[in-house]
Amino acid sequence: ETMNFLQYLSLIFRAFIKKKLEIAGLTQSLTMKDLFKRLDRVKYLQSIEGTHTISSLGESERNLYVTLGIEPPV
Repeated sequence: ETMNFLQYLSLIFRAFIKKKLEIAGLTQSLTMKDLFKRLDRVKYLQSIEGTHTISSLGESERNLYVTLGIEPPV
């Protein structure tokens, strides 16, 4: 049951991303695989003390966040 629910959420999330890419006109130049590879470059780090750090974002990664309607991490 849990696996079916996660698959359902995954489909909703994928449809949301695909729609945002279509609106931005990026479906011809960017596949879902490419999108996730580019976003995977962003690393979230947590130190032993509990502080959080995000690796520096390149301009292309920042633009992808904006295109998807997500505020880029600082």
